[in-house]
Amino acid sequence: MTLSDFSSSDFRFILARGCPYITLEVSRTLPLSFSTKSAINSLSSPTPRKHKVELQNEQIWIIYSSSDLNLEKKDDTHFVSSKLFSGVVRIAILPDEKTQKNEEILDLYSTCYPVNGEAIFATPFKLDYKWEKKGWGDQLLILAHPLHLKLISAYNSGIRVLDNFKYKSIDGELVAVIRNQWSIRVNNVPISWHSNRGISEENYPEIVSALWKYGGLNSSPISTTHSYHYAMQVARIARWG
Repeated sequence: MTLSDFSSSDFRFILARGCPYITLEVSRTLPLSFSTKSAINSLSSPTPRKHKVELQNEQIWIIYSSSDLNLEKKDDTHFVSSKLFSGVVRIAILPDEKTQKNEEILDLYSTCYPVNGEAIFATPFKLDYKWEKKGWGDQLLILAHPLHLKLISAYNSGIRVLDNFKYKSIDGELVAVIRNQWSIRVNNVPISWHSNRGISEENYPEIVSALWKYGGLNSSPISTTHSYHYAMQVARIARWG
């Protein structure tokens, strides 16, 4: 399970799929400058290592750092560090439900971040996700897809699902899960070439029409070795199986 890694001689961005934080490792002491597309309404610093940026589009971003990072607003869309910095910076947006509890969760897991991971298919119908981590803290905060939640709930002891910590996505709500390793299992669904309920006589004309349209089912062996065309022919056979 490869992580996206954007590197230069001075810093490295680590983008882990499902991680609510953007992580930046700064290897050499240098000044930092951030810019935003939306105008900045306010920049506040609860501590020298935590900064909150409220944007005009109503988003709230939180910036964490492994050492003191003094940020100052430069203009409507820029803010900069007032002194040189090296270390780790993590940036996260508050979920839609901007509750104090959700901010506390981001605070708690801001020091531990994934740097690598793998998906292991060692057992039939079972997939293990494992993440390597850096920083401080024992567990990672990772977002689970709705299907993940359905498949991990019954097979993972010790996993913690934060039902109220959610982000919206095009595939449904992503829910926070606390765990460095997931086990995802699916039930074995037997595949048969025969219909369990049979075919109703009223559907015979539709089937005959479809067979004529596609030239009938050619029973000769599949000769192509091209993966795409082989799959097309297998799928064609499966449709009439």
